[in-house]
Amino acid sequence: MRTSVPLSLIRQIALAAAPGAVSLAVGEPSHAVPEPVRRAIVDAVNRGELGYTPNAGRTDLRRALGARRPEHGGDEHSSIVTVGSQEALALVVFGLVEAGGEVLIPDIGYPAYDTLPRLAGAVPVRTPLDAVESAVTARTRMLIVGSPGNPTGEVLSGERFAALAALAEERGFWLVSDEVYEELWLDAPPQYPAGKRVLHVGGISKSLALTGLRLGWLVAPTEVIAQLQGLHQNLVTCAPSLAQVAALAGFAMPAAELETVRDGYRRRWATMRSALAAIRDVRWREPDGAFYCLADFRARTADSTALAFDLARRGEVLMVPGEAFGPDGKGWLRLTFASTEDAIREGVARLAAALS
Repeated sequence: MRTSVPLSLIRQIALAAAPGAVSLAVGEPSHAVPEPVRRAIVDAVNRGELGYTPNAGRTDLRRALGARRPEHGGDEHSSIVTVGSQEALALVVFGLVEAGGEVLIPDIGYPAYDTLPRLAGAVPVRTPLDAVESAVTARTRMLIVGSPGNPTGEVLSGERFAALAALAEERGFWLVSDEVYEELWLDAPPQYPAGKRVLHVGGISKSLALTGLRLGWLVAPTEVIAQLQGLHQNLVTCAPSLAQVAALAGFAMPAAELETVRDGYRRRWATMRSALAAIRDVRWREPDGAFYCLADFRARTADSTALAFDLARRGEVLMVPGEAFGPDGKGWLRLTFASTEDAIREGVARLAAALS
């Protein structure tokens, strides 16, 4: 029988929720889709642009993606447009890592970093990102890094990313840079590495609030793109045509549009931070980007996973147990400030009441 994996704890919490629960769990943006993007989608529908695109994506979009990461040639031959960033992650794992190969992932990281290698017959190996060098072995084939990260909101420094890119080239493994939260930084924009062994994954789900349109991409050396196109075609045929229109419109937007989005999440984080500060003995990792707070509840509960399920089933508040992101997350909870400010206040108030 093929290897299978259960639904992530993120989805299990959502499925366990009773009516009336306030959601601080799922990374569903609450900001409006920018007007230029909405208008471009409507115009495309009115023109009847609803058919297939080339398997790897529209040429104009692929060129735009290549230009964003020019070290791999800067043209359409260095990118594939995918069905969300999740497909891009799956392509690189299934297409570039053989059974038994090791994939290094953060000690606390997005659940798919662990499950995709398992499904591919590879071996995920958790490591702190400041100790990757000691985790590399002769079996290492890939390192996956998200910046800003989920669930921590950590933005890796440009210097550290450059060191990891150099290590990847020296030791012959692939560095997968998951950049889906690229535009959602709080203090300073992330810096991404350039290198022969760097694979860039991105998407529009979070920055443009288009989680349902499923549009992502992979920018990589041309030989890698050529190698993965057949797998991509047989899995999905092509990414949704309207989503590709949305991505092009998003790239063409004035920078002020996304700065407005970031300002909204800065306000939401300030609201959540103030609410959490009122709960005794709770600490958190200060996020640099994305819209998540990973908070330490070990001083207030013996089992944060049981607490999260209990509050979900009672219809109180939805939060994700930290161990959804790795064993080192036990005792922590991930709360999202992608929700509205009213939902953040109410959700944290319900959490505080449950702990009192």
